[in-house]
Amino acid sequence: MSDIHLDNWLNKADIDFYSMFIKTWIPFNAWYVKNFYDETTNTTSDRSLIDFVKQNDNPYKTKIKNLIQGASTESVLFKTYLKFLHEELENNSVPNEENRIRFSGINLFPNPVRQENITFNKRIYKFEFLHTLPKTSKRFRCTIFKNNAAQTTIAIIELHKCSMVELEQEVLYQQQEARVQDKIKNGFNSINPKKPVNIIKNNGIHINGTLYFENNIDLVSQVIIELIYQLRNKIFHGEINPNKNLSKTYEYGYLIQKQLISTLN
Repeated sequence: MSDIHLDNWLNKADIDFYSMFIKTWIPFNAWYVKNFYDETTNTTSDRSLIDFVKQNDNPYKTKIKNLIQGASTESVLFKTYLKFLHEELENNSVPNEENRIRFSGINLFPNPVRQENITFNKRIYKFEFLHTLPKTSKRFRCTIFKNNAAQTTIAIIELHKCSMVELEQEVLYQQQEARVQDKIKNGFNSINPKKPVNIIKNNGIHINGTLYFENNIDLVSQVIIELIYQLRNKIFHGEINPNKNLSKTYEYGYLIQKQLISTLN
């Protein structure tokens, strides 16, 4: 008898949810390009078009709002998929721990705040995002002054990225007491160009089980659109390893997107 390739055939029996997710993305992509592509307003890139869809009324966004607020079988199913997607994203770091996609922390729009001052315990902490410097530079800075007339400089903490991981590795940060470390973290978070939004709440819009979203349906719809777009990016940019662990994440992404695109024809 010839060789039996059981494992390979068993793998073929599984649905490829990465491909299925992409298949639900393509008609959505075609729809928003057809309807909103506009060179006069510089709405020409995928990013600018997604931001337009997030910010303006349209059938796709309205579908999300209706499903979130509704009680029909379709709405219950949609919210169940959201719950499962939330759990998968919390259990698996997509694409990695530092830049993970999640409902509890996602960047919707660039943060306009580039400077922040915090006064604490006779010190002034000046935080700056030096955006005009090249990305290879240490563009994120915390200058610590004495809170006196001369404002004498005590220390300077500089980071390449507004990253808590990078910050915690800095010796000057490690030398500070816990209360000061918290202030420094808060300051860097305030100037983070990718400052995250958290829509997970203890009460508000009930999704499923113990999961509640913030009681702001427009914000919730924007987060869902952005999250689906980011899942798309991680595939298209090759930032994830398409393994079985992440397959469930894209299964629920596919099921959510499949419901949403049904309104576009």
